Amino acid sequence: DEVDGDCWLRSPAVAAWAAAQPGGVYGPWKERLQADFTARAVRHLLELGRKPVLWDESLEVSRYMPADVREAITVDAWRDWMRHDYGGESEERWQQAWNAGFSVVWSSLDWYLDLPSNTWQSIYQLKLPRPTLANGMLDGRFLGGEASSWSETADATNVQQRMLTRAAAAAERLWSGDASSVRVATQRLASMRCRLLQRGLQAEPVIPDYCPVSARALLQYFDNGSLKWDTVSHVHEQLGKNVSGVSVMPRVRIDGYQCSSLAESVSATGPVFFICLMFSIALNLFFCCLILRRRVFDKLRSHDKELQKAE
Repeated sequence: DEVDGDCWLRSPAVAAWAAAQPGGVYGPWKERLQADFTARAVRHLLELGRKPVLWDESLEVSRYMPADVREAITVDAWRDWMRHDYGGESEERWQQAWNAGFSVVWSSLDWYLDLPSNTWQSIYQLKLPRPTLANGMLDGRFLGGEASSWSETADATNVQQRMLTRAAAAAERLWSGDASSVRVATQRLASMRCRLLQRGLQAEPVIPDYCPVSARALLQYFDNGSLKWDTVSHVHEQLGKNVSGVSVMPRVRIDGYQCSSLAESVSATGPVFFICLMFSIALNLFFCCLILRRRVFDKLRSHDKELQKAE
């Protein structure tokens, strides 16, 4: 995406190829060259049994691609601010791809997980497109959505905090459809964040809350006393545990993970917690007895002094 092809003319071979195209260097030679390169890459992916997904810049070059390549492409429409007017009607970028016959994955700048301005609340409340057929059913060519995290404002120091909680909010919308109230969603997301913490992942807070985390989960984030800086691979490693029938893409089924780590946490911390609780109760009772004993003695001494004065 965002290819600037002007520098390609520095290559004598490309310059000669462009001059031979219709319109020469003043024609759409860049689109033709990009289409030729993309078609080769797509065919190679198809030979490997893969499904090619291209950014929506592919719409500008798809007209120059062979029909078999066009039919195999899924378009990821990320430039949601771009609209075209046809007959007085505004058509969004994903609609352009959909109306052109492509399968579509919807993206949005408002779903960029690394942007500080995108909170989990704004991600959760964003209006999602719902392309329907004439019978009212959701078109099967609309495959879902994508929430991306880039490295402009997130790296190993904050990628887990930025990504996990916000991705969970996006996942619920893609999985459940219409948004519920933020107040209700907050409770579900807080529980999800707690499960992530219990897996040793560092998800940012949803509300002021307490989440019991075992020492075992905390140690998963540390290696020989030093922080694991390879946080992205750590996220994939931890999210891959105890998963049954869950898509590889966490944006689709992040709310479907089995929370067996919760049982591990309880089993690991239960005996220690019980012993600490009993010790705390016994200590409190001991100090209460000391205080009560002191007060009884003080009362008896005061009573003796009053009797002595009376005599």
